[in-house]
Amino acid sequence: MSVKSDWVSQFSLGSLAFAAVFFVAGQLRMAAVDRTIIKAQAISLEAVLNDLKRVKASEEEMVANREEAVKSARQSESIYAAFLTELVALSKSDLDAQAITQKWEIRLAEPSSATTEAAPASGGTEDVSKKNGSSK
Repeated sequence: MSVKSDWVSQFSLGSLAFAAVFFVAGQLRMAAVDRTIIKAQAISLEAVLNDLKRVKASEEEMVANREEAVKSARQSESIYAAFLTELVALSKSDLDAQAITQKWEIRLAEPSSATTEAAPASGGTEDVSKKNGSSK
């Protein structure tokens, strides 16, 4: 082999080695970038998971509060029904109670129903506005 062919082969091998080093360096750089992206995604997913845990805890608390509110509403309804039943019974002997039951059209539920709760006042504000002569 001549000196010229040795130089060409060395140059070719050097260029190939440089390209291999350049390729490996590029791959390492991309791996580093991918690593930071994956870390950022992991942090983001952890934040989302924490948010979901807080939402779940909040929903469980809301359900517990709703159950308490329903229980309180049922107790209030029972007290209100007892009051109206007593008012209807009192209206048979007391003129003031009779005037209230007539004005608000308060009656007991029909005996055919399973409960003995008082019927709600009918009409609400619409009847009051008609009695007062005003219109909506």
